[in-house]
This record gives sequence, structure tokens and C-alpha cells, in this order.
Amino acid sequence: MSTVISFALGAINLNIRSQVAEDYHQLNRQQFQQKIKEYTTTIATISSVLIVIIIPLSYFIFPLYGHEYQSSYSIFLILMIGQIVNVFSGSVGLILSMSGYAKIPARTFYLAFCINIVLSLSLIHNLDSHGVAIGVAVSQAIWNLILLYYVIKILKINPTVFTFLNKYT
Repeated sequence: MSTVISFALGAINLNIRSQVAEDYHQLNRQQFQQKIKEYTTTIATISSVLIVIIIPLSYFIFPLYGHEYQSSYSIFLILMIGQIVNVFSGSVGLILSMSGYAKIPARTFYLAFCINIVLSLSLIHNLDSHGVAIGVAVSQAIWNLILLYYVIKILKINPTVFTFLNKYT
């Protein structure tokens, strides 16, 4: 269920990919910031609606698969934390890739992957599948926060839904 958000983000990012690359090369920084703000607002709105629908709905869907799946709801909620950080960070990987900094998301992926493996393996013994969910959510959050740092540092734009807090808007 938590991958529904990733699927929606991926679908939207596919539609804006070429436009982000074009905007980066043709617009000044303020205009580019405004376009990214528009994309992020669209993504956050659609994703937030999905999150608000999926979280409570899943509580009733999981038991349909059997009693054993009822405990999966808490795992789902842990995974949703990673997805929410993903949504609110904006399309950081896409922005870096489309602006010529594709190596940063690639390297950050390997770091996040290693963090995921280490955390999941360390936490699974005490927390079972909840430990793996925590490892996934934490590594996903770290991945997005590192990429967010680089977008702000290198491109000097704020790709998050919190553009009102930033001097770049």
C-alpha cells in the first residue's frame, strides 16, 4: 500500500522530467524556483490526498487478507513516514539529474542502500519486520534529506513544499 505513493510520484516525475531539464537551462534561478514550486505543489497535493485516503483505508483493507495481516498496519505506518519525507522533500533526485548532477543521486543511492541493509539487519533481530520497516523508512528519509541538501547548496533553490520558509522563493 505504501508504494502507491511512490508510484504516483514516479508517474508525475516522468511527466515533468523533460520540462525540468528545459527549465533549468532556459530560466533564471528565480523563474526556475517558481516552476519547481509549481511542480512540487502539484506533487504534494496529489500525494497528500492519496496519503489521507490510503492511511485510514488501509486499516480496513489489511484484515481482508486475513487476521495475520492486521499486524501489518503498523509496518505500513512506519513505511509511510519514509514516503511522507519523500513527498515533502520534492523531486530532489529528478532535479539534480536533470540539471547535470546525476552522480549525486547515484552515489547517495548507494549510501542509502548501505544504511538500509545495516539498519534492517541490526533491527530485524529485536523488532522483526518492524525493524526492517524502520530501516527502509530511515534510509529513504536520509536519501531524500541528503539530496535536498545538495539541491539547496548547489542549485540554490528550495524544492520542498515549504518554499515560503526560504530566501530562494
